[in-house]
Amino acid sequence: MTGRRIHYYSLGLLASALLALAPLGSLAKAARTQESPSAQTGDEKSVQEKLDKQLAERRQAMLDEAHAALDETNAALKALDEGNAQEALDALERATGKLELLVARNPQLALAPVDVGFVTHDLYATPQAIRSARNQAEQLLEDGEVQQARELLSGLASEVVISVTNLPLATYPAAIKAISPLIDNGEIEEAKAALSVALGTLVVTNHVVSLPVLRAQAALDEAESLMSGESPSDEDEQRVDELVKDARKQLEIAELLGYGNKVAHKQYREEIDELEGKITDEQETSGIFAKLRSLLDEFQRSFVE
Repeated sequence: MTGRRIHYYSLGLLASALLALAPLGSLAKAARTQESPSAQTGDEKSVQEKLDKQLAERRQAMLDEAHAALDETNAALKALDEGNAQEALDALERATGKLELLVARNPQLALAPVDVGFVTHDLYATPQAIRSARNQAEQLLEDGEVQQARELLSGLASEVVISVTNLPLATYPAAIKAISPLIDNGEIEEAKAALSVALGTLVVTNHVVSLPVLRAQAALDEAESLMSGESPSDEDEQRVDELVKDARKQLEIAELLGYGNKVAHKQYREEIDELEGKITDEQETSGIFAKLRSLLDEFQRSFVE
């Protein structure tokens, strides 16, 4: 088993994962699943693309408003530190306006994201090596060597952790509104303390994306693309066989690393068994690919710390 690698992940490579986590991502997904892309006409695809663009623009506007409100709060605190009470009041007025607009446009929104960060913990190992490491850790625990087991188990991860910092819209706007009267009354230290408390209420949510599951999905997507032609070549069929086997291996790794439960992984294995059977018998495979994609999408959405 090779070592674990930790680094910051490229935003572009995980854009789809972030979209699924965004408050409007579920709307876009629901719109896409009304009809499979293969069944859509050219006009329907054009409408769908416009809808996706509108949803993306609306989500970006929401992010911009929330981030601007946070920036204005920090600006108010800085102004108070510098003795500029009127500048602080102006910044708080702008922050309040941004928050009121945000709540008006998204009345059901509880958390408004203002920042996103990524860290990847990746593991390069075979299923056999992972089993060996697990067995070794179990033996160490039985022997009372807790710290050695802990060190060994800390390397058994293959994931991207997406940390999203959010404004809590149930409390943050009211907290900001309550600060202006303190400044008007000359209670500057109290206002500064209240601003610091408000900024301390930001909520961080961690979303865990399993890399083996992402890799399995990528392999299945490529296999589906190769199978979608009218008459796949012998090379295409050989590649599809390799891709499906790789997807099975990646899902086995995910199970060994503890991503998901036995029931879910049993279902994945059964679906891949069915997929391989349909490919061997030259039967229609679009339905099974769609089902696997849906199962894996649901799997990823379940990992929120």
